Amino acid sequence: MIGTTVRGRYRLDAVVGTGAFATVYRAHDERLEADVAVKVLAENHSLDPEMRERFINEARRLRQVDSPAVVAVHDLGETERSQPFIVMELADRGDLARRVAAHREAGGAVVPDDLLAVASTVAGALTALHARRVVHRDVTPRNLLLRSVPGSPPLRVPGPGRLIGSDERLVVGDLGLSKDLALASGITAAVGTPGFSPPEQRIGSGVEERTDVYAASALLVWLVTGRPPDDEGRWPGAAFGGWPAAVAVALERGLSRTPAERHATAAEWHAELRAALAPTELPATVPVAPAAAADPNHAPARPRPRSRRVPPWAVAAMAVVMVIVVVVGAVAGAFAIADRDDGASGTRTRDVGSGQIEAEASEGELTVVIRGPEVLTVDEAATFTVEEGSAESWAWIGPDGRISPDAPSLEVVPESEGRLEVTLVATDEVGGTVRVVLPARAREP
Repeated sequence: MIGTTVRGRYRLDAVVGTGAFATVYRAHDERLEADVAVKVLAENHSLDPEMRERFINEARRLRQVDSPAVVAVHDLGETERSQPFIVMELADRGDLARRVAAHREAGGAVVPDDLLAVASTVAGALTALHARRVVHRDVTPRNLLLRSVPGSPPLRVPGPGRLIGSDERLVVGDLGLSKDLALASGITAAVGTPGFSPPEQRIGSGVEERTDVYAASALLVWLVTGRPPDDEGRWPGAAFGGWPAAVAVALERGLSRTPAERHATAAEWHAELRAALAPTELPATVPVAPAAAADPNHAPARPRPRSRRVPPWAVAAMAVVMVIVVVVGAVAGAFAIADRDDGASGTRTRDVGSGQIEAEASEGELTVVIRGPEVLTVDEAATFTVEEGSAESWAWIGPDGRISPDAPSLEVVPESEGRLEVTLVATDEVGGTVRVVLPARAREP
């Protein structure tokens, strides 16, 4: 099909990916003068009504998820040969699997910022998908795509720098195996990629949001060790020798064979990893273990925590952030947060004039105040600030579940009308913690 123009608009220039069911082409949208990706269902599968419907549903689900961490869909159509196709943003810099391979070959090292960058993208994508009651079921290196930021220079020559450049954006794609929990029964097909699928998915049992948490944890193990965990969720613990022990603990929890023992949400998973990678504890770089480092004839042992000096307030901060994120739970939609009893949090609010309100909470000697507008305008930025007092460290939790540590302010841009909450969790130097919640609402201009 290379060289042909689909529906008089999309010129197919090159193949950028092939699979068992579809082919992805680099194409040019001649109407908008833009490069795009066109995914075309294989001709033999186009005759199968079930496969056609699954392919079309992938486009619909991607289109419904409004997140910068999920690949964007521009169009859905059918070729002259009755093959459904999806038009998406072009991942012009390949996928994570190929990037990591080039990074290793050039002598690059995975640093904590790399691990956190990948984890943040995955957590953001999964939070958006789970809000729509969609489970991805195939979070793998090949389904994490890299694209250049508009206006950025050509691809840099691979070298020992950071894994993902500042001129690039990582997005999650390929919802071909995704499952809509709102429509699904408790039984599912045994699908997925070996090494990244949890036990319940491999045997065709019921899946849920924690299914993706397992895959996300396996992805980070692969990133560090060069291979995913085995079927028992084990990996070569020696590869984590230079990393904070709390990182291995977080991944071990995410890889539990029992779904109920994993993190309840992708946001909770991300929060624990952020706390584990606290800047004061990070090594400068951690070498990427070569894929051949593990003995294929010996099942690797699961890593166990090693003792290290951690400030008491950091431990408390990690615990409190995890609790708060559990309360936030799966986001029901961008900026749609369930009502909570502010009295239970100990927050006191007061009107300070000019449309601003303050929220204050205390615990022992620690008092924290945050200030911001009581009424926000949809699609307009609003700023919330903190008076940290004796706080040693703090973390904002935005209405969308995103966490921003130690920032003096938080910018919020509501996308729809409704109630919202801005939360701040603070700790002092002796380990005291406090949570303050500022309630607000968004309305149309």
